Amino acid sequence: MEAVAVWFSIGPFGITATVGTTWILLLAFGLGCWLATRRLSVENPGVFQTALEGVVQAIESAIEAVLPGRARLVLPFVGTLWLFVAAANLTGLIPGLHSPTGDLSATAALAILVFLSVHWYGIRSDGPKAYLRHYLSPSPILLPFHLLGELSRTLALAVRLFGNIMSLEMAALKGNTT
Repeated sequence: MEAVAVWFSIGPFGITATVGTTWILLLAFGLGCWLATRRLSVENPGVFQTALEGVVQAIESAIEAVLPGRARLVLPFVGTLWLFVAAANLTGLIPGLHSPTGDLSATAALAILVFLSVHWYGIRSDGPKAYLRHYLSPSPILLPFHLLGELSRTLALAVRLFGNIMSLEMAALKGNTT
């Protein structure tokens, strides 16, 4: 796998294709959200608003299937993460752009965000005592295994997403050279 190219530098920091493409995606999402929500109507929703509400409801119902009664709590984070990962994965299909999720540092950052948010939302939902108590059940002896499981799940999230997208980009690159 070749190194990700540096687009430009800001002082000692090189802005790579991963960072640049991520910034482009964030700018596109920000602009898209602003354009999509500036003329919302309760009485007379248009076709675009109806489609947008359908996407949000689909994501919410998927979350509700996994976290019954808690979907509204995590919808903003999970929905944004899902849309970003989907867009980041598809970005690699555009000639000249690099998929941010094809870089291990980006997928590791996303996995760390998920790791921290799982605990944040768990504490917000159950309270600190109840949330921490679940690590001690069914027996306090299993605490080290629970902690090891949390860390290994975070590592697995990062490596799986990176591996899937990197292999796809390598296959596409190899297909273009033969």
